[in-house]
Amino acid sequence: MIYKILYFFLFLLFTQTIQAQLFGHNAITVYGGSSSNVKLDGAIAMGEVFTGSVSSRPYASLGIISLAGNKLTTSFEEDEWIKFVTYPNPAMDFIIIESPKLIQTVFLFDTEGRMVLRNNDGQGKVDVHDLKTGTYLIRLITKDSKAYNLGWLTKIQ
Repeated sequence: MIYKILYFFLFLLFTQTIQAQLFGHNAITVYGGSSSNVKLDGAIAMGEVFTGSVSSRPYASLGIISLAGNKLTTSFEEDEWIKFVTYPNPAMDFIIIESPKLIQTVFLFDTEGRMVLRNNDGQGKVDVHDLKTGTYLIRLITKDSKAYNLGWLTKIQ
């Protein structure tokens, strides 16, 4: 019996208590971002989790999460499925992009995320002759200012 009581008290002494804090108004500063004169209604866990709403100001930044007008964007709805055709792949000198929408700009990004090519001519033919051999992400912006990732291009010599 005494062991059960001792175990019970040791369990109480060495348990971890987790607390959340409810914030009211005034400034809140978080590593990676801050807000000023913003009222936050909800609970904030320092780290990657936020629940609540923002009022009194149209914008607040809390690290990598931005809150604007009481909305937290975690994904974007697709307007429609659009079929783009890109060929040849792998490519040596050029690629052709067939699009049902008017093309404004074509970008190519390397595997480290650097933009290596920007083509603003609005045509579907893109010269890739000067690119190094490798793999590139194709992204285009249409005339109606929508961005589309078309997939990967393999450049060969």
